[in-house]
Amino acid sequence: MSEERKYQLVETLLKLTKEWDTYIFTIKQSLAMLKIKFNDVSDEDFIKIQDEFGPAYFLDKVVNVYLSHLDEKDIEDLIAFYSSDLGKKMRRQEMLSEFNKMGVEWTRIVNLTCAEKSKLQYKREN
Repeated sequence: MSEERKYQLVETLLKLTKEWDTYIFTIKQSLAMLKIKFNDVSDEDFIKIQDEFGPAYFLDKVVNVYLSHLDEKDIEDLIAFYSSDLGKKMRRQEMLSEFNKMGVEWTRIVNLTCAEKSKLQYKREN
């Protein structure tokens, strides 16, 4: 299977299942948190980081995960399923999206809480 074909199939599957929307949301949330956490990084450098590690970088990693577990036929079958009536019903389950968003929010809150505790510990020690 050509590299272009791999990307096309996985991208199609991700868009059908709405997973790509979740990944983009997660990437944006994570980058926003990192921008706050590392506020001493210049805007110019942070834009370079976003460009280097943004959606294209992530898509490459996702494609590799899919292809390490599924072959071209498997992915085509999944695309056919998610294009079917039952697959369309599965795609509409906002509950899955809500769970994903809850996970991202949980990560953000825990990250901020840990950072706050870390600052407090540093102040106590100095």
